[in-house]
Amino acid sequence: PSVKDFKAIASVPNNMIKLSWQYNELAVKNFVLYRKTEGDKIHVLEVIPGTAREYYDKALKPATQYTYFLVAHFQDWKQSKMSDGVVVKY
Repeated sequence: PSVKDFKAIASVPNNMIKLSWQYNELAVKNFVLYRKTEGDKIHVLEVIPGTAREYYDKALKPATQYTYFLVAHFQDWKQSKMSDGVVVKY
C-alpha cells in the first residue's frame, strides 16, 4: 500500500518544509522521497531510514511551489505504490 497521511507544512521563518507521513507496514528498509518544482522533472531528493516518519527539506527557493512524493522500499526489495503528491508553496 502507499504511504498515508502524507503532509507538507512550509515554515518560511525557519527556512524549511516539514514533511510527515504514516506507514504501518513492517520491514520497511527506507523511504525514497521525490520532489518536483514547477517546470522541472520529478527527481529523488533523499533516501530516508525506514523508521523515520518526518523529514525537513531545507534546500528551498522562495516563492516556489514544490510537489513531493514518497515510496516505501522493503527488505525484500519490493516497494509500495508512489504516494499521491503533496503540494506546498514556500
